[in-house]
Amino acid sequence: MRSEREQNGMICRKCSSKRLSWLSTVQRWECMVCKAKTTIRSGTIMMHSKLPIHVWYHCMFLMSSTSKAISAKEMQHQLGLKRYEPVWYMMQKIRHAMGLVNTEVKLQGLVEFDDGYFTAHKKEKDPHGYLFNSGRGSERKQPVLVAIESIERTKPKKRKDIEKNTRAGKIRMQHLPNLEGKTYSKLAQRLLSKSAIVLSDGNPSYNSIKPHIAEHKPAKTEPKQASKALPWVHIAISNAKRIFLGIYHHLSDVWLQSYLDEFCYKFNNRFQRNEGIIRLFKCVANNRLHANG
Repeated sequence: MRSEREQNGMICRKCSSKRLSWLSTVQRWECMVCKAKTTIRSGTIMMHSKLPIHVWYHCMFLMSSTSKAISAKEMQHQLGLKRYEPVWYMMQKIRHAMGLVNTEVKLQGLVEFDDGYFTAHKKEKDPHGYLFNSGRGSERKQPVLVAIESIERTKPKKRKDIEKNTRAGKIRMQHLPNLEGKTYSKLAQRLLSKSAIVLSDGNPSYNSIKPHIAEHKPAKTEPKQASKALPWVHIAISNAKRIFLGIYHHLSDVWLQSYLDEFCYKFNNRFQRNEGIIRLFKCVANNRLHANG
């Protein structure tokens, strides 16, 4: 971890000097100007944590080395820790780092673009149950934008349930605060490259993404045919829902994005898992939990 931090250049947190020397006796850096000490954890998401660093790295390895999710209770058992809460908070911070790794991914080529609705519970209670009815109006159903690359296969067709011979590429998921065109426009700039060709349904709010991509191809389809028009979006949504329901059972809308970040991180690194683990280690070693923290 020391070498990873020094590669990006060390800066004193007190006087912003770049002249720091490593003190091997106390395992920390000392500023040669103001003599302020900087620990290995300082300025990272591990700052203020009482868990040993090797526990953090063990947790990161377990979370990122498998395609399936792992609950905080199971992680507590694997790490041999007594208390549940520190493990849960550690895993949420690691998911935040996974989200930072995901920000480097911009989808290109042919991209399927659609919304999904995930069950996530709010803290507010409605005694009459009006907020928790079924459908889009339900407060339990949280809208999530799903964008995934659709890549033509050079090998023979593998899946019989998909009409075209394609495979899934990179994926991005974003919890939506609303369904307005301005929101989709901002997300298109963040998630899509300018050369992307987007396939979507006939939702008029998607028209706002046109200035930020090469081409937009909306198509009105019957609800029963939606899974054939945008197959990889629907497969990704169903896989994510199955994992969330089977592993976590109960999600809060406040933390939904962190679980989506974990799903996308694992999906995007499924063919290069070892490189993904190293990328996560570097992100944890060099990033704060909050941008202004």
